[in-house]
Amino acid sequence: MIGVLFIGVDFTEGLAALKQQLRTFKIGETGYFYVLDAKPGKNYGTLIVHPAKEGQNIAAAKDADGREFIREILEHKDGVIQYPWSNKELNETVPRLKIAAYNQYSNWGWVIGGGAYLEEFSRDATTLRNTTLAVSGLLLLAIGGLLFFVSRQMVARPLLRVVQVFTQIGNGDYSQRIDSNRGDEIGILLRGLDTMQHHLAERTIAEQTASNAMRRITSALDKASTSMMVADQNGALIYVNAAFTQMMQLAENDLRRELPNFNATDLIGRDSMIFIAIQNISAVCWQICAKPTAHP
Repeated sequence: MIGVLFIGVDFTEGLAALKQQLRTFKIGETGYFYVLDAKPGKNYGTLIVHPAKEGQNIAAAKDADGREFIREILEHKDGVIQYPWSNKELNETVPRLKIAAYNQYSNWGWVIGGGAYLEEFSRDATTLRNTTLAVSGLLLLAIGGLLFFVSRQMVARPLLRVVQVFTQIGNGDYSQRIDSNRGDEIGILLRGLDTMQHHLAERTIAEQTASNAMRRITSALDKASTSMMVADQNGALIYVNAAFTQMMQLAENDLRRELPNFNATDLIGRDSMIFIAIQNISAVCWQICAKPTAHP
């Protein structure tokens, strides 16, 4: 005797609950998850899930540099992207760097993404880990029991590795090695994360090296008895030591004959024309400094 068991499940209410749950999740202080319609047609680029803009088409949205980053996400469908963003709703005027990881769910024609300002990962690495695991669990439950078991092996473990790497990045450790020979979307995500980590490490080292070098140079120049100044590539003064300021103060009255608005205590940031003028009449400074001091 052969028996057949069929269980039908209506996912309508479950999907509605899943979408509502995604709207409430936060990454760090301001980050969130969203779902884009990636199916070709009139709804291409429409937000299916978003905390505030659900139903709006943002395919042509641009970042602070004018790049259509949403269109890139829709075209690539899987990966990690960084872009400068200023939140006009919060009256932000200075762009901050955001990072977003996104992945395609081809069965429904969705691109699921999550992002936040890069600066928030160092403060909220633990929250990101817990949130990512919770979202992964909800998605797997919505797909079904059998698919859940398979996806746990193929998706959840790599995502856990991603969370661990994000945690290490938040702690300032960029040495985590991510090896992936997978040819699917998860492999693309892992390789994109590895590239991002490598670039962050290079930038951090370069900035630290430049900062240390500048501190050493400034310290040496501050102690020098010789008058010294430093200009940027445009000829604008960015540093003068105490000896140079003192020399300019001694020659200030003479210099004002050529530069009426000259101020010996306000040289930093002056444009290249003033820098050139100071060079052309620097002989006056030496003449002033060389004058014998009269004694009563």
